[in-house]
Amino acid sequence: MDGMRKVLRHNNRDSEGTFGTPRASHAHTMNVQTILRYPKVAGTALAFLSLLVGVVALVAADFGAPGWMFVPLLLWLATLGLPTTIAVLLLAAVWGRAAPLHGFGLFCIVATVLAAGAEVLFVKCAGYLARGCHEN
Repeated sequence: MDGMRKVLRHNNRDSEGTFGTPRASHAHTMNVQTILRYPKVAGTALAFLSLLVGVVALVAADFGAPGWMFVPLLLWLATLGLPTTIAVLLLAAVWGRAAPLHGFGLFCIVATVLAAGAEVLFVKCAGYLARGCHEN
């Protein structure tokens, strides 16, 4: 048993740099709990990435890209990008029906804000569920 303690102590010492701080190889590792701890950052990043994936899918479809290319794009939009996809589709359904809701530039701005809000809400709910619904 003492041999095992020495090995564990040695491994802990090797994984730490000067003054007990993690080395660079360990400093940039992110786990799900760390990502869910910052819902605004994670949600905004997911929204922008999902909007980019949607634009790539639309432009690729316009230029006649092969069908296999759309599988990963649509999988992204149907999973982590689902809140963004729903927000943009709902906005597109009501856009242009009222007087102030017209123009492509304004649509892009409103869609980006709604997508970011939907993704932040999604990440907050995922963080709540990951913590087991008992912590705030």
